[in-house]
Amino acid sequence: MSKSRSSLIGWLVAVAAAVAFVSTITSMVITSGNRALQRDVAQRQQEVNQALQLSALNNQLVQTLATLGVQRNDTQLTKLLADHGITVQVTQQPAAPAPSTPAPSTPGVAPSGTR
Repeated sequence: MSKSRSSLIGWLVAVAAAVAFVSTITSMVITSGNRALQRDVAQRQQEVNQALQLSALNNQLVQTLATLGVQRNDTQLTKLLADHGITVQVTQQPAAPAPSTPAPSTPGVAPSGTR
């Protein structure tokens, strides 16, 4: 009985070793795949961050182009903006204050003529 028992223990040890080996190989493959995914996510995050940084510049550029298009009555420029989904709307500016009305002074700056 001891011979069959030691044979059974031998087989159990061999199976446990095989399971451990397969588990180790599987873990290595999964780890490698995770690293590739992490690199991909980091690259995409960098692209998102760069796009956020450029969005302010993009808004300023579009606003400047729209202003120039309206000021110069440039239909090509307004058409270019419209082709990219940007609608240019002309709004009326408020009337300038009458010259007899003194302009409010800026805090910390003396109005001209006085010191």
